Amino acid sequence: MIKVQRLGKQRGQQTVFRQLDFAWDTPDIICITGANGAGKTTLLSMLAGAMSPDVGDVLIQGRSLVDQHHSAVQLISYVPDDCPIYPFITGREWLAFTKPIRAFDANVEQALLSGFGLEPHLDCRFGTMSLGTAKKFLLTSALMCRAPILILDEPTNGLDKRSFEVLCQHLEQRKTEDLIVLSCLDQAQQNQLGARPVELSSLERL
Repeated sequence: MIKVQRLGKQRGQQTVFRQLDFAWDTPDIICITGANGAGKTTLLSMLAGAMSPDVGDVLIQGRSLVDQHHSAVQLISYVPDDCPIYPFITGREWLAFTKPIRAFDANVEQALLSGFGLEPHLDCRFGTMSLGTAKKFLLTSALMCRAPILILDEPTNGLDKRSFEVLCQHLEQRKTEDLIVLSCLDQAQQNQLGARPVELSSLERL
């Protein structure tokens, strides 16, 4: 489902990755682990097509994120750790904006809005939202899509207990058909999410 070929990334004088080389070809929930600053967010951004590698390639179900970027990213739903939404956009506008991009399930959307308690916040602007509310809108827009690859960077940040349980339920439903790759610093939450830990350093070819 994802194949990474000799991926390399440099930041100024710092080498983040030299040769990441691995493949995940079955549905699963994978949690990328490693020390702070090791490059987990950089890797997830490159797997999602939000950041370009300096060398190498990422294949999403055989489609190159380098040479077939538009068609490859259609297979991915991505939630970054930060909230890159314009502050004047409302929650309702954000969901409406994302719907034409990929096929989505209206029943899943409604279940997420209800489960996350987002209905009262639909007409709030992102600039006025708490971190948790903004994160729940980003998760809703990603999880309601039918993309076979989910990339979630610290998806539990800002979530209350109930919202975390809703996230667990939806990932449990998706894991038999889709590949979910995420980061999560809390080991107890990793276990509750049912994620298989993969150490970042183990993915690099020496």
